[in-house]
Amino acid sequence: MTMGKLEEIAELLKKRIDGGVYPPNVRLPSEYELADELGVNRITLNKAVNRLIADGYLRRGSSSRDGTYVRDRSELVKGTLGLLIRCGNLYADQLMHGVIDGALRNNYLLSVMAPELEEVRIAERKMLANGIEGVFLASYANFPLSAPGVLIDSFFDADPERNTIISDVHSGGLQMAEALLEKGHREIVVVMYSSFPFARNPRCAAFLEAFRRAEIPDMEERFFYSNNRSREQLLKMIFSAFPDTTAIVGENDTMTFELWQALRRLDPVRADRITFAGFGNLPGVQSVFPFVTVDQHPYELGCRAVQLYLNWRDDGRNRHELVPVSVMNADRIREV
Repeated sequence: MTMGKLEEIAELLKKRIDGGVYPPNVRLPSEYELADELGVNRITLNKAVNRLIADGYLRRGSSSRDGTYVRDRSELVKGTLGLLIRCGNLYADQLMHGVIDGALRNNYLLSVMAPELEEVRIAERKMLANGIEGVFLASYANFPLSAPGVLIDSFFDADPERNTIISDVHSGGLQMAEALLEKGHREIVVVMYSSFPFARNPRCAAFLEAFRRAEIPDMEERFFYSNNRSREQLLKMIFSAFPDTTAIVGENDTMTFELWQALRRLDPVRADRITFAGFGNLPGVQSVFPFVTVDQHPYELGCRAVQLYLNWRDDGRNRHELVPVSVMNADRIREV
């Protein structure tokens, strides 16, 4: 017996399995039958079969008399991917489920960690040290990725050395701003969690662009930042600076919903007159208080991030994908 003959028999059996001659979960002809058909001794045939078992093409039956079966390779796990994500909000939950389903559809397991910002790099190293082949980084807007993988919804400009996928919130912000302006709103304020990085935040950039086109005065003063302030404090700051405010836009639906709740406590009459807007189209929020919002399709974003990574792994070409968004509930904008 030569190694060449063993390789030849193993390759022939693989081709038959891949070509459907031996379908999944079907019992393989006995080693005696195959050895006779292929003109080799049984020892050579047995070694070829064992190699295909090791490669995941075949499996032994429950007993020695049960024979050998073709394995359903669609169920085999190819590896494990990693996701680093800030959990605790509906948007992140939907995005996470998208990555999970995208991984499972491609026969990958997913390891999920939710570190604090200062622990992201440590978590990243731990994943790579434990056999995670690719890492997805989401919800850490101003944090780069050093491991092979994909940045999801990062504010960073497309990095030729990294894969990135983001929802086109700049386009969504412009559409929302234009819809507000068309209904006569000019006293618009935008509320963000933090002022960093203002110049690179696509939501801020979109509204600033729309304000400039519409010649809205005091443009940059119309952006407010929570910076751990209470929602009541924010509202008092807003109405002190712009008492005629007619529309409040939150960085996301959660922020907007909390501002609406706070204004109902402070001034329910005013709360009924204000148009609220946000980003995310979160079902749990919109079912309680529907308002105009940008649907960023986080589930789709997660699924597509996995495919982007797998495409990169196949050809080594970095990709930078922009996922279209949709403006929802525009009919909730009040006329001014």
